[in-house]
Amino acid sequence: MLRSGVPAVTWRRVMWVTMVAVVAVLAVGCGGQAISGPRAVARSSAGAVTSRLGAAAFVAFPAVATDGADGFDAVWTGGPGITTAHWSTAARTWSSATPLSGGIPGQSTALVAGSASGGAAVVWTVGSVDRAPAIQARYRAALSSAWQQTATLYSSGSESVDSPQVGMDDRGDAVAVWVTSGGAIDLAEHPAGAGAWLPRVTVTTDRRAGNGLVFAVSAGGTLALAWEHHLSGGRGDRSRSRLDVKVRPVGSRGWLQTLSLGAEGEPTLQGDASTYIPSPSLASNARGSVFVAWPWPHRGTFYPRAAVLTPDSRWRTPHLVSLPHPGITPVIAGDDRGVATVLWQSYSPSKAGPGELEQADLSPQARLLAIHQLGLGGIPVIAADGTGDVVATWGESTAAFRPAGHRWCPKLSLGRSSEAQVAIAPNGIAQVIWHRESETIAARTLTACHTSAQPLHAGERNISAPGLPRTTHQGHRLL
Repeated sequence: MLRSGVPAVTWRRVMWVTMVAVVAVLAVGCGGQAISGPRAVARSSAGAVTSRLGAAAFVAFPAVATDGADGFDAVWTGGPGITTAHWSTAARTWSSATPLSGGIPGQSTALVAGSASGGAAVVWTVGSVDRAPAIQARYRAALSSAWQQTATLYSSGSESVDSPQVGMDDRGDAVAVWVTSGGAIDLAEHPAGAGAWLPRVTVTTDRRAGNGLVFAVSAGGTLALAWEHHLSGGRGDRSRSRLDVKVRPVGSRGWLQTLSLGAEGEPTLQGDASTYIPSPSLASNARGSVFVAWPWPHRGTFYPRAAVLTPDSRWRTPHLVSLPHPGITPVIAGDDRGVATVLWQSYSPSKAGPGELEQADLSPQARLLAIHQLGLGGIPVIAADGTGDVVATWGESTAAFRPAGHRWCPKLSLGRSSEAQVAIAPNGIAQVIWHRESETIAARTLTACHTSAQPLHAGERNISAPGLPRTTHQGHRLL
């Protein structure tokens, strides 16, 4: 997972796509220069430049993070291993694509985190399709620094690992987390200024933990974990799970007691190569507030549920809200005031295919400020900066930017895409990176539209759908 303002969402692949020989391409829109690489042949088209990299065995799983005002770091799986590139705010260009790892088979699903210091950290798995027994990582202290050598954070001959996440605070301290098949939630840290990662430690052991671990690091250094704890049944509609959260306050070496946020569930999805089952969503802001969203099973359907945990209550008394329209795949991001934005797909057990995408804005006390429908949906991804600017993607073709306090700018079509990820810098510049059907990786720069639109909402209001438990402003259910 990632630092403040970057979405903390892990996509659990239901089935792996077949690895075939492809040509890797990274295209950058909005007039930006493209990422170039070995044997690059450039061509211009519709205001964008595309650089063709050498033949690659596989290209997929892009990720992106901001490293403060300096720009963005992108990573993806391609060719012999993990590849990275940097977008410079000053030059408004992408650097050449740089291999981060050697040609060891089975390297995949890299994630990246960035720091306002200009540092960055990348983690990835090494293993087979259904068994990844190792976690590897690389660290960069500053934009002007070289990447340190690859470090193996975890390796086991008997257990596999899942849900690797990485985050950084503004000092450049990096933290990687993952869950093992034995239920251990492990952590490894790389302090700023250090020359290596510290030995891993086990945060907690939950032998009924699902593979939906998510992680967030605030700019100040507060760490938060959330995961599914299976109570009964397998995955899907008939399983019973609860959502657990754990927080380590800034400056502390110890974690607070695990907090349960209640029931969690998800509908059964078709198990093909393009289907993802979303994890719970987790984010944090500069104050150390923690924002969580998850699908809540209730009366035969699912409702998006959100919680806000703040330092004021030592993260012990969550503000809870159950959103009034049925839905799945909720994601959340929050700004430094504590205002949160939630996106989700509407859901009906009797209807196949994606539902409408809906949006809710929440006050710092999780009061519902407004709800909007954004059109045909799909699985959303979201990020916010400290001022409240929001960038999101959803479905297989749509991205959009929303300036703080205003409605969404005109939507941007990504064409036929998948695995889209987003990040937004403190200066309001955002990047969208995605996997094209043509077996390329593409990136696009988004900025706020100039708008004279009225503010999104003028005041607070709290609503509850019939049949849902009503909430007080603290979020305690009134039964």
